Order: sequence, then structure tokens, then C-alpha cells
Amino acid sequence: MTVAELGARMSSMEFSEWRAFAAEEPFGPLREDERAGVIASMLANPYRAKGRAPFVPADFFPSLREPAPPPTLEGLAEKLKAWAAADAKRRKNRTRRVKAR
Repeated sequence: MTVAELGARMSSMEFSEWRAFAAEEPFGPLREDERAGVIASMLANPYRAKGRAPFVPADFFPSLREPAPPPTLEGLAEKLKAWAAADAKRRKNRTRRVKAR
């Protein structure tokens, strides 16, 4: 349904009532993820490792988590160094395998 069709079929009063209802009882995909996360955490918590913190809904739906802070230049440099070291190790191991044949 287009916005024009909706405007022709729904009064301003009905739209206001829907907005008030949505404020009291949220609905939609994000709310569905929250509800599913509650169920998933309830099912997983009895089986978590001893001493581990209880699962929360956001553990099962990353979209519910707070956004990560923007990366710093130092953090990006560390990630790049770690990636380069891992790549160098992978290449070295690969060269050993090829020479062994």
C-alpha cells in the first residue's frame, strides 16, 4: 500500500491511535528480535558454563547491542600488524609444505 492509499483509507485519528498503541506496545522486526532473544536466553541459561554470566537477549541478536565505538587509529594499526603477522606465518607454512613435496 502506498502512502497516498493509506492516507485515503486511514483517518488522522486512527493513525494517532496506532501511534499511541505502538508507544505502549512496540511491534515490528526489532521488537520481534527482542522477544526471540528473551526466549533464546531463557533456553540457553540452564546450560551455560559454571561461573559464566547469564546470557542476555543481545547475545543472540547483535542488532540489539549498543553500537561499537568508532575505531581508533592505534587500534586499526594493531589489527593490521596482527593480520600481517598471521599472513606471514601462513605464507611461511605454505612454503614449507610446497618444498616438502
